[in-house]
Amino acid sequence: MSKIYIIIKREFMTRVRKKSFILLTILMPFIFAALVFVPIWLSMIKSDEQKSVGIYDSTGQYVALFKDDASYHYLPVADYNNAAYYSDSTEVEAVIAITGNLTENPKQVRIYSRREVPADLLSYATNVLNEQVRRDRLAATGIEGLEQIINDIQQDFEISTVKRTAEGNETGSSTEIAIAW
Repeated sequence: MSKIYIIIKREFMTRVRKKSFILLTILMPFIFAALVFVPIWLSMIKSDEQKSVGIYDSTGQYVALFKDDASYHYLPVADYNNAAYYSDSTEVEAVIAITGNLTENPKQVRIYSRREVPADLLSYATNVLNEQVRRDRLAATGIEGLEQIINDIQQDFEISTVKRTAEGNETGSSTEIAIAW
């Protein structure tokens, strides 16, 4: 058994003494960190350019919900099948096509784009349309003030924290600030 131990020890020491082993041992954690964080960092870089997004709405009830922001300008389009929207020379980033009443059939909406749809655009469109469908479904129940009741139920509240001594002295406290210290 001692001969095997001597061979293993010699092989290990010859490998560990190589410059490449030492260099990779030091650099490998940085390489792995770069592989994780560089794509995340690159995806967070925002362009200063405002992109155009076409909205095709056959019902006419959803197009007004989309409000321009720093990233996107929403404009109504007459035909989402127009090939000009999907060419490389177009100014339109994507087209949101709403082909029916989403309260009855939520699958009547699609986003078309010549590239991958940006995550922030997908998230915004989903939130806007989900909120409107929720409102429409609440209105369809016919109960007066139902939306206000639901808003009241979903309202968050805060619990105040107080420091109290054995003598009964009270002072306001903040757990968030205490955690930060």
